[in-house]
Amino acid sequence: MIADSSKRVTALHPPDPLELLEFGLAATMRLLHPVSLRNAPRSPDGGAIADYHGAIDDLAGVAALLGATPGVVEHGLFPPALVADVFVTRGDSVEHLNHAKPRP
Repeated sequence: MIADSSKRVTALHPPDPLELLEFGLAATMRLLHPVSLRNAPRSPDGGAIADYHGAIDDLAGVAALLGATPGVVEHGLFPPALVADVFVTRGDSVEHLNHAKPRP
């Protein structure tokens, strides 16, 4: 993962970005309530860009919920197990954070 230093936080808070299929959009939004559409162009694949405003206390649980919801193409949550290296830029410097867990 690569981010600038303004993206670093101690906990995740809503909104979480989503890409939603146009087909069945209203039904998907009802399933994910609370969610709102962004005033943004469609994705390159034609998906609607939205924000999920629900609590993100259980990162793995919310990621699983969003990933299993019909109509959700992608979401912005990355379970910690999938993020081993993080590179954070500050001006001309780069901080490398390694979160890899040793394998048994």
